[in-house]
Parts: sequence; C-alpha cells; structure tokens
Amino acid sequence: MCRLHRRYYAAAKRLGRKVMKLRLLAVVCALALGMFVPASTVAASAAPLYYLSLGDSLAAGTQPGHFSTTEGYTYQLYAHLRATMPTLEHVQLACPGETTTSLISGGLAYEWRNPRTPDGRCLYPRGSQLAEATSLLRAHRRFVTLVTTIIGMNYYDPLVVTWFSDPTSLPVEVARADVFNDLLEGIYAAAGDPVADVETAFAALDTTPVNGIPLDVARICAWTWMCAPAPVGPNIHANAAGYAVMAAAFEAKL
Repeated sequence: MCRLHRRYYAAAKRLGRKVMKLRLLAVVCALALGMFVPASTVAASAAPLYYLSLGDSLAAGTQPGHFSTTEGYTYQLYAHLRATMPTLEHVQLACPGETTTSLISGGLAYEWRNPRTPDGRCLYPRGSQLAEATSLLRAHRRFVTLVTTIIGMNYYDPLVVTWFSDPTSLPVEVARADVFNDLLEGIYAAAGDPVADVETAFAALDTTPVNGIPLDVARICAWTWMCAPAPVGPNIHANAAGYAVMAAAFEAKL
C-alpha cells in the first residue's frame, strides 16, 4: 500500500509541472476539432462516425492480468452510443502507463493493438498517440462525434482503503483526492472542456458510514480491485461495474 500511495501522489505532484503541456494538448485537439462540421449534421447518412478514445490504463480498460479489456468505460460508452448511432466506430488509442509527455512524444507499449519496440515504448505508425489521433481527426474531420479527452474526467481515489488499517488516514486521503481533482478540473475549465464527474459517481469525498464502512471506501471495494485478495489485488483499476459507472459519467456530459 505504501508503494501505491507514493506512486499515486507522485503523479499528482508531477501534474502541477505538466499543466502547460496539458493545456497545449487540449489546444491542439480543440484546434483540430474546430475544423469539423458537427457529426450530427451527417449522422443520418450511411457514412461511418467515429468515437476516438485517448489516455492511459483506465481508458484502455485495464484489469488485473489484462492490460486492455472490452469492459473498460470507453467500450461501454461506445456500446451505449452505438444503440442510437449504428454506424459509429470506436478507435481506441489508449496505452496503459501513458503520461502527458509520452502521449505527445511516444511512451510505454502495453496496448495490445500497438506493437512494442524492444525497450517497451508505444509504437504508433505516426510516432505517438497524439500524432495518431491528430491524423485520424484530420482524415475524418466531418465524421468525428466524440473524443475523450475533449470530455475530461476527474478521478476516484483507490487509496481510501487505508481506512481499514488506519481509520485516521481517511480525512487526509480524501483531502488529497479533492485537491488533485480540483487541479484537473481547473485545467479542463481553462480549455473550455466539460468534465465527467467520476469523483461524485464514486462518492470519493463522502465518508458517511454505511453499514459501518465509509461510503467512499465501500464503493472502491465494490467497483475496483483494491479490496480483492492477492494475487489479484490490491489493484487500483476499476472492475467491469466500476467502468460502467465511469461510462455513465461520460455519457451524462454528452
């Protein structure tokens, strides 16, 4: 748990130094989208529409023992959308382990759709996840109906499960999650992007006892692998039910 704690919040500290890079990424994607005719104007035709998903392990649907799954929130969101848009196609570019820097310049290769280089970097035909995404956006500029991360997200906090071993740790953990998500929300707001409220869906800041367990802790146990016994857990990634909750949070912003 201590190792997970350090890794999770080391990422939060690094995020502060990457604000400008995230803003640059948002601007690049926004400029690309700015050239498009809204997909709704062509939805009635037989032409394919596209949902482009970018990101890291959560976008790839990572679960214990599986770097990528079709149970992730992007696939579940796609299934919901396709019910009303039968020509919709899902282009999944996410790679577990991806960072802001590697998304721009090339990163870690865990995504099964992308072959690896010998040193484990992502191998996209155009060099990086961002370059691949930009190429697709330009090639199908009139037919892209959704991009995640153009809808951003805040996060649940898997580390609230420290409550089981140290109940006094929960207020500190909740406060850290609040600060982390406020930072993300500020970045997306500056770019004019809506935010899927995963924080609220997971009750990440709600410590109300339910059957003796804080609600935020109970939901992490129910919707992630943090409370699963070894060797499956503890694992910060969502299970299929948790990814469904995340998909619903995104769908609410469409």
